[in-house]
Amino acid sequence: MLIKYLKHNEIDFERWDKAVYNSVNGLVYATSWYLNIVNPNWEALVTDDYDIVMPLTYRKKYGIKYLYKPFFSQFLGVFYQNEEFSQYVKDFINQATKYFKYINININVSNSCFDADYVLKRQTQVLNLNRGYEQLNENYSRSTHNNVKKAQKEGTVIKQVNSSKELISLIRHMYAERNVIGVKEQDYKDLNDIINYATKNNMGKIYHVLYNGQICAASFFLQWKDRVISLQTANNNKGREKRALFKLLDYIICQYANSNLLLDFAGSNIPGVAEWNLGFGSKHQYYYTIEINKMNKIIKWLKNR
Repeated sequence: MLIKYLKHNEIDFERWDKAVYNSVNGLVYATSWYLNIVNPNWEALVTDDYDIVMPLTYRKKYGIKYLYKPFFSQFLGVFYQNEEFSQYVKDFINQATKYFKYINININVSNSCFDADYVLKRQTQVLNLNRGYEQLNENYSRSTHNNVKKAQKEGTVIKQVNSSKELISLIRHMYAERNVIGVKEQDYKDLNDIINYATKNNMGKIYHVLYNGQICAASFFLQWKDRVISLQTANNNKGREKRALFKLLDYIICQYANSNLLLDFAGSNIPGVAEWNLGFGSKHQYYYTIEINKMNKIIKWLKNR
């Protein structure tokens, strides 16, 4: 199989988006508009007919190009039109190493697993919404049931809004509280651009949870094809006190019940967060982080700079 390496200006974006949309494992993270926001100069590996494609999101440091996972892109990897093409995932990864000596990316849940010492298994949680709300609600954990009931008595109000300003402000504050490192100003700008593009094109919805007219929690949900992604969620002390996110997630599940959509919690590998997601009846899905280092000494030196 001939795999072509394409620079950003060589990619046929119309063919690319058609390929991703028609892929059996297509994800919004791999669409050209999304990639253009989170990694404007992204490159690609493709077959002649674009039946198999792989976005290459890269950075450059000290003149060395390396593949990485952009913020707000849970996983990428290889996308294909036919399940049988999953056998070529390793070929694409190997091809990528010819151009990038250091690779640290997440590949999507449909990509074939292969035995290698550079593969790390990770988990995410998803909830199939193809049942009625009462059936979905029955699968909540006892703790989640109790928290939803308490939240519904707290006097909070859910409101759909158009502006991302308050949500991003809440995320900033929450990250600062939790000492989350590595989030740059450009990442917040990218998130704002993602939300604005999605909402303007009827792919996204922003929700606030208000208490006494003041925002205490907020979420952005991005819908593409058969998946609704809880892309970003945040709350403050008042929101935690009022169990605002329990009320909001229950509301979303009720809104999308019987829809044949998949609610994607976009994580998590953090035990406490995963338990919270599972409390709503979600199930684990597994994906893989690939780290390949063919420049060990140089990369170790760069990491220590």
